[in-house]
Amino acid sequence: VSRVGIPPLIVTLGMCAITKGATLRISGGFTITGLPKSLGFFGQGYIERAPVPAIIFGVSIAVTYFVLNYTRFGRSAYAVGGNRVSASLCGINVPKTQFLAYVISGFTAAVAGIILMSRAMSASMFIAANLELDSIASCVIGGISLAGGRGNIIGALIGVIIIGVINNGMNLAGIPHGMQDVAKGAIIIIAVAVDVFRTRRG
Repeated sequence: VSRVGIPPLIVTLGMCAITKGATLRISGGFTITGLPKSLGFFGQGYIERAPVPAIIFGVSIAVTYFVLNYTRFGRSAYAVGGNRVSASLCGINVPKTQFLAYVISGFTAAVAGIILMSRAMSASMFIAANLELDSIASCVIGGISLAGGRGNIIGALIGVIIIGVINNGMNLAGIPHGMQDVAKGAIIIIAVAVDVFRTRRG
């Protein structure tokens, strides 16, 4: 994305297919169990009375807030997301900024994967199925523009809470998973449509 200029969506879909195929080949489609007990600390452990996943989540929010609001990289990321040409003309190293953003994204996804694996004490390629839909919905509901350059971590946090409440509510109501995906897909489309309308008016 940063060096060759391939559209991010194409890279995402391509890497998704590659990693799923590689995981299926390695695991044979079976759930891997018998993981070291020490791994359970990340998903089930406590420090004093605070759950480790909650601590990791809180630290991630705090660090992200600081980086986006008080560092040069954070300001550069907003600028590149808003208009990469203008950012380049302002002296920002656009490829480097994009590269670092994707490295950070990959790292946080890996941490999330370790926590999920630790909570279940097993590894399965199906354990995080459809979480990408929840991630996108959380972001757009939280006011993060899919076009880039606008949004903040507090908005994303609010979006995560809203999607969590919606998911819990639909589960308690006994709504089938297929219809839950329909509802979340509709939420994404409506939220993006509102964002586009707002941008055009602005």
